[in-house]
Amino acid sequence: MRPMTTKRFTLIELLTVMAIIFVLAGLLMGVSNVVSRNMHEARTKARMEAMMTALQEHFQDRGYFPQQAGGGDLNFTAAAFTHSQTGRPYLEGYSGGLYLDGWQRAFQYSTADAGGTAWSEGYHLWSRGPDYRPPPGSAGTDLDDICSWKQR
Repeated sequence: MRPMTTKRFTLIELLTVMAIIFVLAGLLMGVSNVVSRNMHEARTKARMEAMMTALQEHFQDRGYFPQQAGGGDLNFTAAAFTHSQTGRPYLEGYSGGLYLDGWQRAFQYSTADAGGTAWSEGYHLWSRGPDYRPPPGSAGTDLDDICSWKQR
């Protein structure tokens, strides 16, 4: 009669399985970050296109783009951003206030540069992108900004 032996995993086998699990988890986290960023970017571009269309409609209706001094948060009152004849908003669902990008931060809007010279396109509309951190943190970089002048 043979002695009964129990089969056990060696330490090397356990460490190998754990390493494989950690590598797979790391890959999953990396992919989910890329998917999330792409989703926010696509949402921002879609919202920007909708606002650009609304701004063009405002221009065709009134002959000028809505004024906002400097580069500040896009923030029009509902009354100032409605069609002069029909009374409906230029942008469906926009009832005034801040217009947010895919990261839930306000779009930036300007009709002139810092010196007061009007933009040749009529306006600039942009999102600061995923790396913007409101004060007191860093302001992020311009490299990942999503801008109307790059969309045209």
